[in-house]
Amino acid sequence: MLDKYAYFCVISACAGAVFAGSPTVTISAGAIIGTTLSPLNQPTSTGHANAYLGIPFAKSPPERFSPPEPPGSWENPLRAQELKPACIQQATGKTPTQDFLAEEWNIVKLHQSEDCLYLNVYAPEDASPSNKKAVLFWIHGGNLQIGSASFPFYNGTSLAVNEDVVVVTINYRLGVFGFSNSPEICKKKRNVGFLDQRFALDWVRRNIEQFGGDATRVTIFGESAGGYSVKQLVANPPTPQPFKAAIIQSQQVLLGRNGKENYYKLLKAFNCGDLPCLRDVPAEDIKAYARLKRLTFPPTSDDATSLTDVRDSFCDNNFANVPIMLGTTKDEATIFVKQFFDLVKDPWASEDLVFDFLGLSDERDRSSLKRAYQDAMKPSPFAKELSDLAPLERHDAVGLRTLSPSERLMQLVVQSEGMKHFGGRVYRKEEPPFGQRQVLDDLRRWKLALLSRIVTDLVFNCPTASISSYISDHGYNVWRYRYCAAFPNLTPFPNAGAWHGTEIPEVFGTYPLENDHGKATEQQIRLSAHMQHIWAEFAKNPGRGPGWAKIQPNSSDRSLADFGSNGSSKHAVVPWSSVDAACKLVGTYSDMLGFAW
Repeated sequence: MLDKYAYFCVISACAGAVFAGSPTVTISAGAIIGTTLSPLNQPTSTGHANAYLGIPFAKSPPERFSPPEPPGSWENPLRAQELKPACIQQATGKTPTQDFLAEEWNIVKLHQSEDCLYLNVYAPEDASPSNKKAVLFWIHGGNLQIGSASFPFYNGTSLAVNEDVVVVTINYRLGVFGFSNSPEICKKKRNVGFLDQRFALDWVRRNIEQFGGDATRVTIFGESAGGYSVKQLVANPPTPQPFKAAIIQSQQVLLGRNGKENYYKLLKAFNCGDLPCLRDVPAEDIKAYARLKRLTFPPTSDDATSLTDVRDSFCDNNFANVPIMLGTTKDEATIFVKQFFDLVKDPWASEDLVFDFLGLSDERDRSSLKRAYQDAMKPSPFAKELSDLAPLERHDAVGLRTLSPSERLMQLVVQSEGMKHFGGRVYRKEEPPFGQRQVLDDLRRWKLALLSRIVTDLVFNCPTASISSYISDHGYNVWRYRYCAAFPNLTPFPNAGAWHGTEIPEVFGTYPLENDHGKATEQQIRLSAHMQHIWAEFAKNPGRGPGWAKIQPNSSDRSLADFGSNGSSKHAVVPWSSVDAACKLVGTYSDMLGFAW
C-alpha cells in the first residue's frame, strides 16, 4: 500500500523545487547556507521560501541514552540544503498499525541513524531580523517509536509561502534510544527524546531571529505523539518558557507500561550487565531485537518532562498559561482497528484483539460499551439472528467442543433456505456453504465501524473533551476543533473516513495533487488553504483565538469547530453534544485504561 504516499517520492527529491539562490544566515555557531524552495503541489504559486535543512541543534550523534549537548561551532559555512537522516525507527510491530504505518511511510527504506539531532527552518523570502514572523514549531508523531522531520508531508514551504510564517520541524530520539527506561540513569535525565525536543526549542529561542522568526511568538504544535509531546511541554514548561501558544492535534501514545522490564530484556539479550555495555552494542542490532521481540519503551513519569496525569501540573501551578487549540479527527481509529481485522478474518476474533490491545479484559465492560454504541448505530446486519444464537456444541475430529460465534452464524447460514434472504439481505448463492463469505464480510464491515467508533471516543475524542474542559475550568483560554473531511487521494482503504493524521497534509498544504487513489478535489484545496490560515493566524495572535468561541468554563453550553463536514471547505460551529454523546460512559473507561489525562 505504498502508493498512498507515492507523491512523497524519495525524501531528498521531494523537498520541493530548488532554485539557484542561496540564502545565508549567521548564528553564534557559524554561517549557514540554505536553499530556496517552492510549494510541492501548487504549480501556480509564484512564492518561494528560504529553507535551511539539517541544522544541528545538539551534538550529533549524541552519546547513546544521554541528554543532548550543545553542537559546538563550525569554521566554514554550513551547507544546510539537504534533509538529514531520521532517528532510528522502532517500528516494533507492538500493534499491527505500527507495521502498517511503517510500510505506508516507507520507514524500512528511510535513511536512519543515531546521527539525527537536526532541525529544518522554512522562512518567507522577506523574513529577516528586522522583519520578523511568527513561528510554528512542529513535533512529529509516531507513538514515540517512528517518525521524522524529513517526512515530506511535514515540508513547511507551503505554510511559509502562503501564510507568512516561519516553520521549524525537528527530529528527536525514538524508542529505546529516546526512552530507555534504564534505572541506571537519573530519573529526570531518562526521557532523552523529550529532552531533545526541549533542546531544539531552546535553540529556536536563541537563534530563530537570525532567520526572520520572532522568538516572542512561537507556537508549538504536533499530532499524535507529537500532540502528546506538546501537552507535556505545556504541563512542564521549560524555563525560560520558549513558546506563547500551543496546538494539540489528536494527542495520544499507546505503549503499555512495561518499559523497565523491556530494558532488562535488552540487557540480557546482549549479555550486558549495565548501561555502558549496551552503549557499545550496534544500534541496528538493538533495533532488530526490539522489533523481533515487540518491545516498546514508554516515557518515564519524571515530574520534569512527562506526567502520567497532567492535572498534577495544576496542583503544582506549573501548567503554562498560554492559549491552546486542540482537537481530533472524526474517525481517528479506523486506521488502527482495520489492522486487527486484517490479521484474522473472524470478526469476533478481531474484536477480541482490539479489546485486548486496549487492556479491556472484562467481558461485562466490553458488552456495556458495545451496547451503548449499537443503540446509536445502524443495527447489525444480523441483529435478530445473532440474538437468537445460544451456545452450541458439536462433535468433530477433536471431540466435543463449543462452536465459535462465527461458526454458529455459519450454521444458520447453511440452514437458511437457499441463502436467499438472510438477515434481511439478499445474498448470491455460492458453492456450499452458501454465502458464508458474503455474510461474514457484511458483519466484518459493521463490527469494524462499531469498534472504530468506540476506540475513537475511548482513546481520542473523549480524553480531548475531558482535558479541554479541565483546562478551561481552571481559567485558561482553550478552543476545540474536529476534522471531518475525507478525500480519495488520502484514503488507504474503503470507509477509512477522517482517520488519525489525515488532517496533517491539509495543515501543511502537502496533500497529493494526484495518486493511484484519486485527485485533489476543489474542497480539499480550499479546505487546506482555510486550515493553513487558521493555524497561522493563531500563531500570529493566539490571544485573539482561531475564530470561534473559546470553551466557557463550567458551562454546558460549549461549541467546537467542525472542519470539512458535509462537503464544506470551511468550518462549522457545532455543540459538543453532537460529538460527545457517548463520553459520559466512555470517559470512565478512558480514565481506567490510562488514556484520559
